[in-house]
Amino acid sequence: FAHLFREMATVLEEWDEGRGITTVVDRWRRVACGIGEKITVNLPERSLNGTFAGIDDTGFLLLDTGHGSLMPIAAGDVFFARTE
Repeated sequence: FAHLFREMATVLEEWDEGRGITTVVDRWRRVACGIGEKITVNLPERSLNGTFAGIDDTGFLLLDTGHGSLMPIAAGDVFFARTE
């Protein structure tokens, strides 16, 4: 718990110093795992399948559904496809 607290304090300090969402998203992109992998995103009203294409500048997950555009997802349950 102490490690989580220290990390959150660091992020909040960066935010308060005016670096805001850009710093948080940049850090998130550096440590994000699974980019390029097949995923399912469960939303309250439906499930979507596609490829985890990245994280946009506002922190949304980008889902490539294969229909020519990336779909930004603000919140949902994300499941990675099993690789065997």
